[in-house]
Amino acid sequence: MISFDSLPASLSDGRATTRRRALLEVGGCSLLGLSWPGMLAAEKSNPTTDAAGFGQAKSCVLIFLWGGPSQQDTWDMKPDAPSSLRSEFQPIATRVPGINIGEHLPHMAGVTNLLTIVRSMTHRDFEHGSAAYAALTGHAHPLPGTNTPVRPEDFPTYGALVSRLGHNPNPVPDSIILGPVMHQGNRP
Repeated sequence: MISFDSLPASLSDGRATTRRRALLEVGGCSLLGLSWPGMLAAEKSNPTTDAAGFGQAKSCVLIFLWGGPSQQDTWDMKPDAPSSLRSEFQPIATRVPGINIGEHLPHMAGVTNLLTIVRSMTHRDFEHGSAAYAALTGHAHPLPGTNTPVRPEDFPTYGALVSRLGHNPNPVPDSIILGPVMHQGNRP
């Protein structure tokens, strides 16, 4: 159960804010079909208190591989599947019993107890760009299948929300984006 007991804080101009962890939890839930109003209603109908020590995370790293290696060569090897489906590489053990990953990720295998692997995500959009929009914002693209250029009315990414609403006193940025920006996919 996600708890929003410690909401809200406020900015100097009076706008309400919330904690980074709550935003990331709600954002993650939106990928599962849950929304902020739905989460608040669920919380109100079933209040709970957090266990001691919960909520101690200080950071979250989202690695979004635009055109990265295939999942069957990295996180979901399928060694028992037919040869047409399984990876040509060998699985290796990780620090988490029962989880194997691709042989080319030995350092990642040593820290699997510190990460979450999302093996599959489905959507109804056939375009990579607008599907990535859903993965990075938690909202379906307003114009599915189109890959339109970025617009002012687009939803912000998780990193943008963390940067805007976070209260990081450290000189390290709240959010960093490396690599290419969203583009038109295979279109000219």
